[in-house]
Amino acid sequence: MRRLILAVLGSLVVLACKPSVPPVRSAERAVLRALLDSSYGNDSLRGVLVRERFAAFPLDVNWERWLRDNIPDLPASVIDEFKRVATDSSALGTIEIGRGRLQIIPDTVLRNLFRPGPGPDRWQVFRARYPDASTGIISLTRVGLSSDTHWAITYIDSQGDWLGGAGFLVVLRQADGVWRPVKKAILRVS
Repeated sequence: MRRLILAVLGSLVVLACKPSVPPVRSAERAVLRALLDSSYGNDSLRGVLVRERFAAFPLDVNWERWLRDNIPDLPASVIDEFKRVATDSSALGTIEIGRGRLQIIPDTVLRNLFRPGPGPDRWQVFRARYPDASTGIISLTRVGLSSDTHWAITYIDSQGDWLGGAGFLVVLRQADGVWRPVKKAILRVS
């Protein structure tokens, strides 16, 4: 019984020490909508497939220095907030985009489509099942917002084939109620 009590207390201490990640705010959804619109929301796109969960951003990548060197007026609060939420892999929820058509793809479907083993090329199977997904599969991270909510940092990744993908760290700024990308850094290419 004593071991059980100690185990429960130990679990509570671990949970209490883990930094809390706030729920997704409407401002984050507005940033993601603006990013998707600016990247994929044109009439020529037939469909945009986005993973159902946020992707965890690898914080060990040297991205902070790039931000400070390239955007000197970027508030420290937006970097701190991005570090706090970037590893969260909670459910994305619904996001509307302007002219393109957005579809959320469940992780279980992706696991089944890209399961290892013999058989046809998995990307060919994907394209046959989702012929309108001209952008491949989009992954998004949570959005770090500055304390004044005028700056945002997020990461967007697109994969369309085994050697056809890229990931970008994106800084956005809100002016006159509209979010616009200010700077992008490519962090991954395949």
